[in-house]
Amino acid sequence: MGDQLLNKVISVNTGKFAPCPSILLTQGCTYCTSVGLCLGCNTTVNYVYSPNTCSAKSGFYLNWINSTLNTVVSCSIAMAGCLICSSSTVCTLCDTFSNYQLVSGSCQAAPGFYLDSSSIPVKCTLQGCYQCISNTICGVCSNANNYVLDNSTNTCFCNSSELFTQSPTAAACICIPGYYLASNGTCEYIPLCPNNGSGCLSCVIGSPCACSLCDTANNF
Repeated sequence: MGDQLLNKVISVNTGKFAPCPSILLTQGCTYCTSVGLCLGCNTTVNYVYSPNTCSAKSGFYLNWINSTLNTVVSCSIAMAGCLICSSSTVCTLCDTFSNYQLVSGSCQAAPGFYLDSSSIPVKCTLQGCYQCISNTICGVCSNANNYVLDNSTNTCFCNSSELFTQSPTAAACICIPGYYLASNGTCEYIPLCPNNGSGCLSCVIGSPCACSLCDTANNF
């Protein structure tokens, strides 16, 4: 296998320019000085010229087969979502347009997405989840929206300890009956807010008897 690859690399480069030593041909060089210094690289297979040597162009990396032979490989082939890398295991720029983010040299799903079995970001649809692990498991809940993680089920629920409860439509967390959402994001008590069978689930501060959300589930 190694000899076949070596012969293929040499055949691609030989004849395009003045002869180069075999060791430089196997590293992408196509034009050399009379003393064997590389002056040009084979751009057709994604090499670019650096002083006296050939490097991989942006979006590719040098894959060393052995100490004298290398090929150029796409970063996205080695690591899903990677646009620029320094090796087969270290990415430096991820495809954020496709919902990847760079985390410690690798491309992970951006917040609100998770990687499927093909390492493709898929939008997270779990209620209240900020960062999904899969389509059924949440890793981090949206604390900004008053959700907390249930470690036993890996799902999110409204933070009842802070007086939040699920809205009737299950679209958001709201304050429990008799309380309103203050500007600091906490639920504050309104003494005159009707909460004893009146059908009011949430009131407006400054207007103690003004209801902002009715209990439609019980026909209010």
